[in-house]
Amino acid sequence: MAKKKELVEEGQIATLEEEVVEEVEAFETEEEEMAHEGTDEIFPFGPSYDQLEDWKSRYDGEIYMSDFDDTIFLWRPIRRKEFRDIQRIEGAKDEYYMEESICRACVLWPEDYALHRITFGKAGIPTTLSQLIMERSGFLRPMTMKL
Repeated sequence: MAKKKELVEEGQIATLEEEVVEEVEAFETEEEEMAHEGTDEIFPFGPSYDQLEDWKSRYDGEIYMSDFDDTIFLWRPIRRKEFRDIQRIEGAKDEYYMEESICRACVLWPEDYALHRITFGKAGIPTTLSQLIMERSGFLRPMTMKL
């Protein structure tokens, strides 16, 4: 009690209370800035937050974003059955066909990527995207230690 009395006399409690109030107000401002409507776009001309939530619910919350200069891609990991089905197709022996098939299955945005942009877009994007998809789908060497 004596310590509290000393703090009150020095005006430190009032200062501490002001600091706490300022921190709470700053947090509330950040929270308001982060708040968004479901129909708002994630990025300009992109999908809405509602669409993102729908994808997350369908794909176990695993949605990733990659930015290739002028195009932003949203994608998900490939599932085992999808991968097996792609491998069974006769043309799957071609590495480029595999990369494009993985992108067709897993790229969520841009929506028209599978139809037109794979063929007429930048050559390295399907290769790089398919590698990212494969890594996030478990096709990488885990850290292993001898015990």
